[in-house]
Amino acid sequence: MTQIRIATFNLENFDETAPTAHPSRAERITLMKPQISRLRADIACFQEVHGQERPGQPRALLTLKELLAGTNLDGAALISTKPANDAVFDVRNLVVATHLPVIKPQQMKNELVAAPATSGSPPHPPTRSPSRSVSSGPSCTRRSTSTTPSPAACCTSSPCT
Repeated sequence: MTQIRIATFNLENFDETAPTAHPSRAERITLMKPQISRLRADIACFQEVHGQERPGQPRALLTLKELLAGTNLDGAALISTKPANDAVFDVRNLVVATHLPVIKPQQMKNELVAAPATSGSPPHPPTRSPSRSVSSGPSCTRRSTSTTPSPAACCTSSPCT
């Protein structure tokens, strides 16, 4: 049996920071990098990763790549939420990092099931019309019937079916 380590991190709006911001990006990376190294995850799922722009280049996960540099996930495939232009979103990307083979990444947006309706908090009656709550993220065919796609769904030691 093969053992696989999976970790998940909410990086809380992980991005470049203003020169006067505290904690700075460098301080956050210094704090988080040892934790990523210590866990030695084969698959790491990251939430709230912002994309960065550079002149003449598509938006990319540059800050996340800096965080992973020097860890076991340095140079790993990064599968993320993507807008139509195949870059990454400017804010709150979901990202899966792995050196394991990724057969077929696929982004799903709950197109197979109706989104749950939400309204006012119980026990009070609703005060406004119901709104829709929809999540999106990378997934694979194996998870195609799920109501809550998981970024880790596409990363397995065997092909997605």
